[in-house]
Amino acid sequence: MSVEGLRYEFFLDPTGFWLVWDRLTDQPASFGQQALMGLSRGEAESACRLMNKLHDRLSRRTAKAAA
Repeated sequence: MSVEGLRYEFFLDPTGFWLVWDRLTDQPASFGQQALMGLSRGEAESACRLMNKLHDRLSRRTAKAAA
């Protein structure tokens, strides 16, 4: 899947920390009640990968249930 098709991306914010961005809501992503901001690059990359995997799995289950 191309980057354009992914819901979540990560990038360096102006304060020098990394965050995970939710492209659907156009806001910082959150996991539970925790905003995914103020992270190291490794943390943001891992969280982004996990969030995209979870979103992909949920989307597939939803599509399968609707079929």
